[in-house]
Amino acid sequence: MSNKKKAKIVVMVKPKAAKIKTAEPESTVTPAPVADNSEQPKKTAKERALSKKTGAKRIGVKSTIAINDDVAVTSFGKGNAASLAYRASKDGKAVKLNSTKMFTTAANESEVTFSKRELSAVTPNPANVSARAVGQDYLGVKDELENEFFGRTFPNDNIRIQIAHQILDIRKIFGLYVNDIVYSVNNLQRVEQEDGEPYDLIGTVFANESLDDVERKAGNGNEKRVKKSEDIHNALAKMAPYFGYFGDAFKSLKKPVGKNAKPDDAQARKIFEHNYNVLRILSFTRQFAIHGKYEADLFDIKKNLRDKYDVGLFQMLEDNFAAHIDGINKNFVENSSLNLSIIFKLLDIGDERRPQVCREFYRYAICKDGKNLGINVTKLRELALKKYFAAAYDSDHDTYRKKINNIADFIIGKTLSDNPDTLNGIIARLRFAQTDADKDAVYNAAADQLWKDLGKTLERIPDAVARSIKNDVKNGRYAGAAFPPNWIDDVKVKPSGVSPFSLLISYVCNFLEGKEINELLSGYISYFENIRSFCQTLTDLGERAKFAEKYEMFNPENLIPVIDELRLIHSVGKMKPDMADAKRQLYKDAIDVLGIDAELPDDWFEDNLWVKNKEKNAHPFRNFIANNVIESNRFWYVIRYTNPKTCKAVIKNIKVIEFVLSKLPKEQIDRYYAGVIASGDEDTKTKTKIKELAKKLEGFSFQTVLNERNAIINKSNVERLKALVGLYLTVLYVLTKNMVKTNARYFIAWQCVERDSILLKNRIGADVELFDKDDKLKAHYAVTEYYLKLDAATFGIPDDKKTDKQTLFEYIRLQRKKRRYTKRWFDILSDNVARMKELELEPACLVRQYRNIVAHLGVPHRIPAIIGEFLAGTDVPMTSYFELFHFALQKMLFAKYADRNIPSSLKYFSDKVDNYRSPNHDFIKLLNVPFAYNLARYKNLSVMSLFDERDGN
Repeated sequence: MSNKKKAKIVVMVKPKAAKIKTAEPESTVTPAPVADNSEQPKKTAKERALSKKTGAKRIGVKSTIAINDDVAVTSFGKGNAASLAYRASKDGKAVKLNSTKMFTTAANESEVTFSKRELSAVTPNPANVSARAVGQDYLGVKDELENEFFGRTFPNDNIRIQIAHQILDIRKIFGLYVNDIVYSVNNLQRVEQEDGEPYDLIGTVFANESLDDVERKAGNGNEKRVKKSEDIHNALAKMAPYFGYFGDAFKSLKKPVGKNAKPDDAQARKIFEHNYNVLRILSFTRQFAIHGKYEADLFDIKKNLRDKYDVGLFQMLEDNFAAHIDGINKNFVENSSLNLSIIFKLLDIGDERRPQVCREFYRYAICKDGKNLGINVTKLRELALKKYFAAAYDSDHDTYRKKINNIADFIIGKTLSDNPDTLNGIIARLRFAQTDADKDAVYNAAADQLWKDLGKTLERIPDAVARSIKNDVKNGRYAGAAFPPNWIDDVKVKPSGVSPFSLLISYVCNFLEGKEINELLSGYISYFENIRSFCQTLTDLGERAKFAEKYEMFNPENLIPVIDELRLIHSVGKMKPDMADAKRQLYKDAIDVLGIDAELPDDWFEDNLWVKNKEKNAHPFRNFIANNVIESNRFWYVIRYTNPKTCKAVIKNIKVIEFVLSKLPKEQIDRYYAGVIASGDEDTKTKTKIKELAKKLEGFSFQTVLNERNAIINKSNVERLKALVGLYLTVLYVLTKNMVKTNARYFIAWQCVERDSILLKNRIGADVELFDKDDKLKAHYAVTEYYLKLDAATFGIPDDKKTDKQTLFEYIRLQRKKRRYTKRWFDILSDNVARMKELELEPACLVRQYRNIVAHLGVPHRIPAIIGEFLAGTDVPMTSYFELFHFALQKMLFAKYADRNIPSSLKYFSDKVDNYRSPNHDFIKLLNVPFAYNLARYKNLSVMSLFDERDGN
């Protein structure tokens, strides 16, 4: 290809602005697409949040709906609920429902207007669409989605397509988490393939193949089957030390008691089979959660897992949930008696009312009823205490601060629930508030009233808690009389009758850390509540939301219990594993994470950690490693996604360390600086503190800890070492998590490509060659190419349309409505598709490798091996996780061809990356061409400034 042709492919994302210095200078001649990487001034978090909120949302409009030639408007209700505020014919003339006090509404044929005090907003009238069908989605597959989810189409309705996309998002997010789980479980084998990526054992496990099947086929002498059987046995043995991190999912064989006791072979076989079945569940779950042909399987899990594969697998989900809930109920009885005794005294609760208050506290503590009041109880409590009772925050209350807050929040929530007029009045004022300042004023007024009503009670809580702990707690346990367990019989959660979907989500939570559980369940509760809100709106409009049989869990009568179950799962999460029985491998991983240059012999562990010789001096050192490394959530997250032996390499790149630290809150930097440096002026600038902390980390290793062994044993001056270890783990954790988060954006994009290509093929018909018969991954290009071909017909003007100005004007106007792209973007993407195809060394090679690296979390795993090269020898600082991710991705792609000659067109990019030690932004835009059928997604994933703005980085 000539340089002239190569230089033609130009990608312009925004008009040029002042550029931030990058590692790669401008080239005068490029045989690749030229990317405009113009950086815009970054918005603050508050500005980003405000910019995402439309004028209609600020007024209080939840949604504008088209249904049966009518237009309807809903306002925000309690939580995610919607209140029908307005309904009229599509021209706005026949008003059927008056506006609420929240805002006024008016409609005409083209737009709907809203006003509220000095605010006003305008939106297009969704019931009047001339160029396309009402509610048509971006791909134009509205009919296919409505048929899939509802069994029929709704040509004059935009509400059901919104429900459909909510369901698609539920499945999309689930696929992301399941993929991460499968990767992390595979990674714990610590077995890598030739390319350095973890061996995908779970990918070779079939849900329809029992352990007996595997061993029978291996017994027939098939070499592949023998290896598979051996791999399963070896992998489970290597993962065994980590089983405790996965809640109750895996089971461990207890050591036989007694001098001559022998292991029970039958029990060992039963446990091994159980653990193999865990891998079967993960394998099955990944398949239907990720690949488009299993669209409905997630929502009919009982039928698919139990009836299609194995009754025993579904029984494992039921048993796991039952054991978890039984443990939760038992712990509530054991651990809540002290709190209840304090509450009874504070509120002067007599014997007759105590069972009812106990039930209310159960609903508050386990079912999180206080989270669903419609207001932020925590904010209300903090405002009241800071304003009227600052002594509540004295340091002498810190040891039982959580208990004080827990009791206070329960009392506040109970008081509000018992006074619905007061509660609803606060909610109404918050809904009417236009700005954050208005909302703060509502909360401040509510806090003032709260103190008048409850101030004397709230003031007594700290002393009451301290007194009860002193008098009623012996050896760490409540010594008083526990409440009778039957008090909560009427309200306690029962493990039977739970929806299959909730059973699966609860099971998946075994494999997630606390923050991941919170993110997943918070998102899911919001999605399900939105679907419920849409269904209620349909009812208010005289319609019924009836789903197709395989999605019947979304029918309104089935949806409410699912939402309650998800709230419960969110509340109880996963019990923290007991680290007292941490196996030797975890200590080895801890030492590897801290950074050891050579493998330690087993006798070192015997002498320094295992203390079989009862040497007391070893206990403090072992406990230091356990308390400050192994029990840290940061440690666990890091070893899930990386190889512990490679972690130390991360801190060798000072630019990366400084960037990671620069993204931490200033208060956190101050704490680490005080703990690690413990010197210097208090007014030292944050940038200076970051540089000093980065220097401290640059030379950190396990040897640093080992050098302080005597200080640890003597418990002298070890706080600084604790702070340094904490800082080190924080850097590893933040970097790893951001690589995983960045990978997630691309993983979801690839998910959407597969899903959308199937939807599109269904729409245009099976006879259309959207897929390449020999390589279905060609569909990744096919979707973008399909829409480019449609647009191609809309550019240029036929001679017969040039006859007069009116005909020409009408023709041009009609063609513009048909287009997805402007002429500029059409030319850019057409050239980029052609260029990307020329870069392929074999059918779908680059695109396949790119997709597989993302699907198997290759970048987070390989970062330690590649990070030393990033920006090395340049004077350019790191400015984005986007940069590091794509540098690693591109290095991994080029490494695939290390043993063969790279063609000059690809070598151009490879040389750029090697020379400038940073990613080539033009190559990013070429690789992302499969996403370009959705132009907004393509831009957000290809341009650093847009990616960072959306990610909040």
